[in-house]
Amino acid sequence: LCTISRPGCACRIFQVARMLVFEKLASVARDLVTRASDTAFGASSVRIFISNSSGALFSVAQQPYTSGSTNVSFSTLEPGEVGLLSVQGKGQIGFALEFKIESESVLVGVSNSSLRNAKLVFSFGALGRPAKQFYDNMPAEMMGCDGSRFVSEGEKYAVYVSRVTQSPHIVAHVLIGPKAEIVQFSEPGATREVTSRSCLAPGLLESLPMLEFVESKVEEGNSKDLGKALFLLELSSVLDALDSLLPRDRAFALDLLVAAFISPGSLGLTYKNLKSELQRWHDQQKLSFGEHPAAGALPLPPTASVAAPPTSMPLPQYAKYREREAASKENPAALEGHSDVALLVLKSAALECAMTMRSQLKRFENPGSTFEPFLESSFSFSPKKRASVDSILDTNCAFIADHLASEGEGGPMVAALSLDKESQVVAAAQQCIHDSASFALRRRQVLAKFEESLDSDARVALRHYQQWAPATKHCFSPGPDDAGGVKHESWAPELLGALDDGRLTKPELLLKSLGKGSPKYKVMSTNSKSGEFFFFSADRKFIIKTVSKDEAMLLYRMLPAYQAHIKATPRSFCVRFPGLHRVEIPGLGEHYFTVMASVFDSTHKVHETFDVKGSTLNRKAKEGESCGKDEDWVDRGHRLKLPGPVRREVREVHEQDAEFLAGFGVMDYSLLIGIHRCEPTGDAEGGAEDGAEDCGSGSPARRALGRGGGWREPSGLWAEGGQDLYFVGLIDFLIAFGLKKQAEHVLRSAQGHSADASCVDPKAYAERQVQFVLDSVLSKPELSTGSRTPRCPYGDHCIRQNPQHKEECCHPGQPGWEADEEDQSASGSAGTLRITFIKARDLKNADMAPGDLSDPYATAGLGLQRCSTHTVDNNLDPEWNCVVRLAVDRAHLGQELELSVWDEDHNRSLQGSDDFLGRLGLPVARLVRGGSLLVREKLQGVSKGELHVRIEFIPLAAGNGSPGR
Repeated sequence: LCTISRPGCACRIFQVARMLVFEKLASVARDLVTRASDTAFGASSVRIFISNSSGALFSVAQQPYTSGSTNVSFSTLEPGEVGLLSVQGKGQIGFALEFKIESESVLVGVSNSSLRNAKLVFSFGALGRPAKQFYDNMPAEMMGCDGSRFVSEGEKYAVYVSRVTQSPHIVAHVLIGPKAEIVQFSEPGATREVTSRSCLAPGLLESLPMLEFVESKVEEGNSKDLGKALFLLELSSVLDALDSLLPRDRAFALDLLVAAFISPGSLGLTYKNLKSELQRWHDQQKLSFGEHPAAGALPLPPTASVAAPPTSMPLPQYAKYREREAASKENPAALEGHSDVALLVLKSAALECAMTMRSQLKRFENPGSTFEPFLESSFSFSPKKRASVDSILDTNCAFIADHLASEGEGGPMVAALSLDKESQVVAAAQQCIHDSASFALRRRQVLAKFEESLDSDARVALRHYQQWAPATKHCFSPGPDDAGGVKHESWAPELLGALDDGRLTKPELLLKSLGKGSPKYKVMSTNSKSGEFFFFSADRKFIIKTVSKDEAMLLYRMLPAYQAHIKATPRSFCVRFPGLHRVEIPGLGEHYFTVMASVFDSTHKVHETFDVKGSTLNRKAKEGESCGKDEDWVDRGHRLKLPGPVRREVREVHEQDAEFLAGFGVMDYSLLIGIHRCEPTGDAEGGAEDGAEDCGSGSPARRALGRGGGWREPSGLWAEGGQDLYFVGLIDFLIAFGLKKQAEHVLRSAQGHSADASCVDPKAYAERQVQFVLDSVLSKPELSTGSRTPRCPYGDHCIRQNPQHKEECCHPGQPGWEADEEDQSASGSAGTLRITFIKARDLKNADMAPGDLSDPYATAGLGLQRCSTHTVDNNLDPEWNCVVRLAVDRAHLGQELELSVWDEDHNRSLQGSDDFLGRLGLPVARLVRGGSLLVREKLQGVSKGELHVRIEFIPLAAGNGSPGR
């Protein structure tokens, strides 16, 4: 049509679209170059923690050769002491340094650069070797990594290098000790042998042998040795996981350990080698989090060797570490330094624990466990109800399987494994889950035994540690008599098992539904080529599904914040993950998989399901798909019919969930909605599906709730005044906005769908889904249909005396000025912001075409909410007189209301995104205090322009849950 009506127009469209694509690609390329430059020439560091378990002095022999800023925390390490060797610089850094232990020389050399392979080498030899010469001739080796050496031997002593992270920030843990004991670490079976050295080498010792040693201390009844052994187990599992966490989460995990085991004096240590490190940690806590102790503060331990510090220390609070992270953006090394101090304390305490229990740890023979975890009685149904229940479960499974198959990157998994391979995969997954859940239960029991021996303050600290479980990693491998076993890892089972106080994720539930002896899994799909698998537990409460390594690592990095988010938002819609595992399956290789709690209730048949993303571009179910999408939801006229207070809470919870996910740069997640229709069976009391929970109007749950609708425990939402039961959950939130997704976004932008396509950047995705839930998912209160006089935009500040104006507009003090139904509809948990955009003056002209002026519109943003005015075409002095409303939740009170003005580009495929014309930022706390505010201010971020706006805060009235003055 363009070609016919205007010759050359189609060519012009193609040229502009191509230019837009090139601009988008150039932006992505700039980001990549910036990242590569930061890696190659940005800050880099090397940190080596050295633990001296040798019984001899370990000292610096000569000045280092270095190309960076070197800091050695010691000149001499006494036996039982821990020191830190650190080097910092820009781009490539390197150093070499000679130590001596008795008559032997130990040279260490490190070269760290992203432009070439990093190196880390320890070498024994004769004293006096030049450090520079050693550095120049250093072999291309990274000790402590897979495929390289872990042990370097001298005549009498040896070093073991473990837990090495790669450039640009190398971290290594080094243990020096007698050669006879250190070299055993390289022998087969070393990972299962508990000795006074193996328990000090992060990443070496597996979890089960150490737990069995801890359980032996329970049998002996020695509480001090039990505490020491338990501390070594906890420290080992935390250190194994530390490298994959964010800096704030590393600092939090280490401080939790110090506060739970070291500060209260629970381990009975002499603190001979801890005095300076503990005081540094104490000073670091005061520097980071203030002088004044919080509730539940614990004193540092007074001992004969260490004088008690003058003040108490508060228990670590996760929110404080997030605040510290935000305050340290200009100096990211601050949190690393914080972690280093805590690590020195913990590793020094671990050395003393291991050395004092040396005789008990030496050649500890793992006795094997006779532990039988307690299992709650399985649910059961009478034979006549079994067929009905199986029908309900299979229907719900089909809905979820249909969704997961259609949303998978590779499409449905249709190439089935052979029966032998399938049985092997099921057995491997079952062993992973069983070992992990059993381990978590056994660990919980020994913690309870240890807690019995503590005083009240130490118990508070230990319970805090268990409530805020740090991310951990536990390694398991088959024993010599376990021919059919698999090697596997369980990530953070303590943290995941404690979500919602274990309501959906506790290990007892996993053992009952998925452990050895549980009913046979329902296999939904497997793939012989990729080894992917997808199972349901027999009771349909849990889903087992493979994920990519990147997705697994993303979830693992999210776990500490995920835990904090669910604690702060107990009704969060984020799906609960009871398990995250890595397994090596013979013949199928390495796989990562998650265990996910089902969004649906297994006792209720789901009649309709919808996968809602917030996009209506190509979001319609294909023929044969049972799970509807966004367009299907809108076309069928569905709404979640909820009472006002519940509606407000649902909207608030969903926004907080979306904000949490956007903070980790993920997108493409879905709000899964299942609808169970409670149709009465005809009796007087109402009825239920055969074998399912009675949810009719006369059921106990419905009678207690009335017909008002609301939250259902343990999951679900009752519809208001109806018979529907809703199940809602956020799923598939492990997709990062990486290069593949960015390229897809570029393509959609060139097609003119930069805003409405499913693939957009994480913040835009979250904002769009929040708005879609508000506009299209949640029901709206009934608004009065009577005529209403509009409010005067100037309110109390109006100076017009024209009688006609007085009749046409409502003013403060007149009927109709106070909160109305629209305010009630928009209200959050704290109230409503009613924003009247009056006008703007002297805006800049963003349209370059001759004779064209900007087409301005204004937006108001709070959290992830966005509201806009209409567009005034071709005008630099627009008048909108437009009212928008934003919900104010308690979480918003510390944020800013953002008002911005934009020039609308009507054809985005030709002109790109809208042009920025200025903004204003107003603290919400100021607006809440003031109640009503008339703003006439110069726009920020631009050279010219002024915005006139009236803002009123309408608090939520007490008692009835409605806004009011």
